[in-house]
Amino acid sequence: PRRKSLAMSLHPMGDAAYLITLDGPVDAALLARVRALAADLAADRLAGVTDIVPAYASIGVLYEPEAVPARAAELPWRVVGEW
Repeated sequence: PRRKSLAMSLHPMGDAAYLITLDGPVDAALLARVRALAADLAADRLAGVTDIVPAYASIGVLYEPEAVPARAAELPWRVVGEW
């Protein structure tokens, strides 16, 4: 997927959200990359993800931990972070 090739940072926001920040100058090209990544995430939505919120240089990903498909030993935040 497109997300593997993008330079980005993942920041936890509490126990039910992440903020994905894309690296690069804040310009129209970055906004286009944010929109493309948000569309890619929406098309391949993980169960439990309740909202994908694109901004100018970042994307908020909100999820319900109890609805994320995690195995017994996995933590929901790790599953979402690796998605």
